[in-house]
Amino acid sequence: MISDGLERVCRRLEVEDPKARAFISETIRLNNSGLIDPVESNQRIADYLHIDVADWRAQVHGGESRDVQVFELVKSLRPQYKTALLSNIGKGSLARRFSDEELEELFDVVVTSWHLGTVKPDPVIYKHTAERLGVEPEECVFLDDREGYCDAARDVGMQAIWFQGYEQAKPELDNILQG
Repeated sequence: MISDGLERVCRRLEVEDPKARAFISETIRLNNSGLIDPVESNQRIADYLHIDVADWRAQVHGGESRDVQVFELVKSLRPQYKTALLSNIGKGSLARRFSDEELEELFDVVVTSWHLGTVKPDPVIYKHTAERLGVEPEECVFLDDREGYCDAARDVGMQAIWFQGYEQAKPELDNILQG
């Protein structure tokens, strides 16, 4: 729904400085799990990279963009299907990306890692989301832009689509829903 600016920065660092990539990934995992707050997370990363917090945040936020087609797809599914947002996200980050009205319009359930205290690919987060929706995992179709998260969803019984773009994912979703 929203491109991952953090992942873009991390992909660049993977080539330039693999240790920085690992440090950032671990710091973000702690943030997304609610073990440290976003202010501390951003400061740790900025200090590690020897940049200002504002520069760090600008790099991440500058790489984010909304996929309007995906927003419209989710809206179109709501009359017939239950929808959920399952996100590895730290406290406060969801409010920066979505208004309360958008969340209400798009999703029956919102599950965030920081609130639950665990992150994808932990099976607990997938099962919790299905439970909150009032369905079995086998009744869920999970879409994510990270293949490993899709594998984890399949491991708990969900059908999963590795989202690599709307043009690829939409026909796969249609096929599952029509099947």
